[in-house]
Parts: sequence; C-alpha cells; structure tokens
Amino acid sequence: MAYVITDECIACGACEDECPVDAVSCGEDEYVINANLCTNCGACVDVCPVEAIVSGDDKRKVTPEKKKARKMIKVPLKPIRRGYGDFIFPYEYVDEEEYKRGKEANYKLAAIISGIIGALIIIGSFLH
Repeated sequence: MAYVITDECIACGACEDECPVDAVSCGEDEYVINANLCTNCGACVDVCPVEAIVSGDDKRKVTPEKKKARKMIKVPLKPIRRGYGDFIFPYEYVDEEEYKRGKEANYKLAAIISGIIGALIIIGSFLH
C-alpha cells in the first residue's frame, strides 16, 4: 500500500523535493501522495522532519490547533565547502513564528547597537 501524509504535515516541501517519481504534490493545506505514482521507496519518509508520512494502513490525525502551532519553514544555513568548488547548502526546519520573532529581535538589537555606535562617534568628536 502506498504511503500517505497525515495531518501532522507542516507543508515544508522536503518530501516533494525528495520523491524520485514526483508522486508528492502540494494540496490545499498539506502535501499529498498520489497512490498511483508512489513506488513505496520510502525516500519521502526519511526526509520528513515531523514523521508525518506513514504506510497507507496507518492514518494518524492531530488537531488543527496542533498543526497550526507546528507550522515550520526551511531556513538556509551557511554553505559548507567540500573541496575545490564543491559546496553543500544545508538547511534546517524552524518554527515560523519563532523565526519571525528572532528576526525582529535581531533587527531591534541592530538598531540599539547602531545607536550606541552613533553616540560613541559623537562623544569621540567632542573629545578631540
């Protein structure tokens, strides 16, 4: 029996990228697997960060609140060099809301630091 994607799906797209036969596609709120195309290779199961892909006989469900709370996004990390001109471009999955809050905090911190630097420049000009 073909694999299915449960309601635990966070719509990250990792399974779609990994499927060798393009059996995975984006549905309304989550990804779905076309049972007619699925070859049961399990490539999608291995890359799913939340283990939302199961055998067709095992259909788990979660509440919509839990699903919404677990909305995750793919964030690129620093490229890793593996030799001359050969790079790996890793990524990680992070909670979308936490990521947004972290970026806002970074912008606020940058504004504070630039304000301090500006104040030090002004003080330095008075000391000369």
